[in-house]
Amino acid sequence: APTHIFEQTFPKEKQRAFALSIAERFGFDLQRGRLDESHHPFEISFTRNDVRMTTRYNERYLPGAVFGVFHETGHALYEQNVD
Repeated sequence: APTHIFEQTFPKEKQRAFALSIAERFGFDLQRGRLDESHHPFEISFTRNDVRMTTRYNERYLPGAVFGVFHETGHALYEQNVD
């Protein structure tokens, strides 16, 4: 059995659900934005009502996707709330 939290498998779907739940708690509005998968995490906004984030997943390393979403959420929150 794994002895360290990072020595296990983290299915992509669960990583995405966890990261999105935290992004929503930070204030990210999924009615005006979304999260997709890409090779390199980024955020882009077309309007305050269309803000998109991306991240990448590695089922053997949880922090990459989760911290990527947390970081991009900061950019996305600014874009969703800019006047």
